[in-house]
Amino acid sequence: MSEPVNYQLDPIGVIQSSLRTREDAPRQGFEGAPDAWLELKEGFVPALRGVRVGDELIVITWFHPRSGTCWKCIRGATGAIR
Repeated sequence: MSEPVNYQLDPIGVIQSSLRTREDAPRQGFEGAPDAWLELKEGFVPALRGVRVGDELIVITWFHPRSGTCWKCIRGATGAIR
């Protein structure tokens, strides 16, 4: 087996929304989540040149805080695993 590859992720901004506590957040967007937006650090704004409304972007998010000790699937109200 090959050695694991390490990757470094550097934040380019933060995700903002009207949610203030974890308890306020629905488990899935279709359960009534409010809009959210990405606030970029100033140095990354020029990277958006040419991006237009309707363009698709891939954003990798890392949610925090988390203990790192619990990875599990939970069934939501619809029965879907979340």
